[in-house]
This record gives sequence, C-alpha cells and structure tokens, in this order.
Amino acid sequence: MDELVDFLPRAQWRQVGQHTSICDDPNLEPILVKYASELPRSLKGFGLQAWKTTGLTRMEKGAYIIPVSIIQGTPRILDGPSLIPGSEPLYCGDETIISGSLYYILASPPGT
Repeated sequence: MDELVDFLPRAQWRQVGQHTSICDDPNLEPILVKYASELPRSLKGFGLQAWKTTGLTRMEKGAYIIPVSIIQGTPRILDGPSLIPGSEPLYCGDETIISGSLYYILASPPGT
C-alpha cells in the first residue's frame, strides 16, 4: 500500500463531481494490480478504482471503501465510523455519505 500512498497525491485526476475526482492516470493500473494482492479474500475479483474526495460525497451502494490516505481533517462516514487508512474495508449500504478529505479505493462487486 505504500506505493499507492506515495503515488496518489501526484497522480492525474479527473473531476466527476463537486467534491469528487477519479484517478485516470495511466500509471495507476500496475500499482492497483500489486495492491489487489493485499486485499482480503472476500474482495478478490472486485473492480478497483482510486478516488479522491474533498467534501460530502455519496457512495455507490454495494461497494466497499478502502481508505488509503488522509488529505485533511478526520474523514468519516456520516453518522458512522472514521475512515482510517489501514482499517478494514467499509461496506457502503443505502445512503452512505463520506465527509472529509481523503484518497480511497472503491471496490465494486463483479458485474457492476
């Protein structure tokens, strides 16, 4: 995960929402392939995307958030736990909203 933590702040990003950007850097894929080997078995085969959020962001239902590094403050799930890098992936149920600023991996189930 160290390589991912070092890479994301200098990566190329495409803004997709008011406070949300997706990493579209061509150098991300080989890093994600290495990172995938560190994931829990339950997430094997999931699609992985790197995201950056700097405010309130509504999450994709049925996906998992894997905090990578904090940009500023104390990011958390609204009315839920803090998003701490190195913690277990957090499931996004109905109406999951992130507050704060961080880089994270969104792991989506196969077929979504």
